[in-house]
Amino acid sequence: PYGTLPPRQRRALHKLAAEWLLEMGGARAGEHMLLVAEHFEQAGEPALAAEQLRRAGEHATRVAAHEEALTILLRARELVGAREHRAARFEVDLSLGELHSHNGRLDEGRRLLEALVLEAREAENTRVLARALGLLGRFALWQDDRPASLRYLEEALSLTRSLGDERGLVFILRQ
Repeated sequence: PYGTLPPRQRRALHKLAAEWLLEMGGARAGEHMLLVAEHFEQAGEPALAAEQLRRAGEHATRVAAHEEALTILLRARELVGAREHRAARFEVDLSLGELHSHNGRLDEGRRLLEALVLEAREAENTRVLARALGLLGRFALWQDDRPASLRYLEEALSLTRSLGDERGLVFILRQ
C-alpha cells in the first residue's frame, strides 16, 4: 500500500505519474493540468507543478473564468516563491498580469508588474522585462496615464525588437 512506501519512493512515483499523464494525454493533456500539477507537487517539484498550474490559469483566463484563474495562479505563485524558482515565478507573474488586465484589477496588476520589472532587470531577463513593460504600457493607457504608457511601451518596443519577438511586437504596436 501507498502508506508503507518511503517518502522518497512516493515522490518518485508521483513524478512518474505526472510525466505519464503528460505523455499519454496527447491532444487532451490540457484536461489533466491540475492533476498533473498535484502529482508534481507531491513529487517535490514545485516549478513543474507551477508550470502546469500556470497553464491551467491561462486557460481559465481565456474562457473568462477569472476567479478560477486567480485562485489557480495564486496557488502557482505560492509554490515558486523561493528565490531558486524565480524564473518560474516570473512566468506566473506575467500570467497574473495578463489576468488582471482582463478582470479590471488595474492597480493590483500594475503593482505586480512594476515589482516584476525591477526583478527582471536585476536578473537581466530581457524577455520577461519586455513582456512586463508591454503589459504595464497597456495598464497605464487604460488608466489614462499617457506619459507612463509611452515610456513603458517605448522601452518594451526596443527590447522586443532586439529579441526578434514578432508576437510581442504585434502586442506592443496594438497598444
